[in-house]
Amino acid sequence: MTLNSIERYYTPVEVLAWRGLAETTKAVWVLEAGDREAFARGYALGMTYWDEYRRAAKGDLAVYPEIFEGGTLVVLADRLPEGLRRGAWERTYQAYKRLNAMEQPRLDELAMHMKGEIIAGLAVATQRTGRDGELAAALTRVQEMLPKTPYAAVAKKWAEHQVSRTKVRLACISCHESSRLAPVIERSHQTAL
Repeated sequence: MTLNSIERYYTPVEVLAWRGLAETTKAVWVLEAGDREAFARGYALGMTYWDEYRRAAKGDLAVYPEIFEGGTLVVLADRLPEGLRRGAWERTYQAYKRLNAMEQPRLDELAMHMKGEIIAGLAVATQRTGRDGELAAALTRVQEMLPKTPYAAVAKKWAEHQVSRTKVRLACISCHESSRLAPVIERSHQTAL
């Protein structure tokens, strides 16, 4: 799919979100391949795309930079160089905080996946940014709003066993099971660079 064909399905403003995701992900891949210079350029470009989209997005489109930035960084932040992790997790927290506020009026109407990712993403970013005073409430919220789901089970484990918080994934658990996403990631690593 080329950029021109993407623009047939998405507005130019929406393309900024996809480009932010693509540049940030590719930056992490080139970093892991040892190219710190290409990483720095790509990572900065990814952040710029999300910032531009956030300034340009109006109405219903305003949720997309938050979804893309929060969702991408919740997965990639720990793979960044140590000096960038704190800032990436702060961006993740702010994106999920804005997304949660925007979606709050209809949060109960959302499918479990979307509701789960918003609430769990915020809980993860709360923990990773050291907001310990907010964390217990965030984990309780996950359990109360998503009972009998994988999100609630993991949140309960987190609440009971603090050590598990850095080892067990809470965000991206309903869409990224290894059987669904691993083959796609493997193919993308083989063809992206």
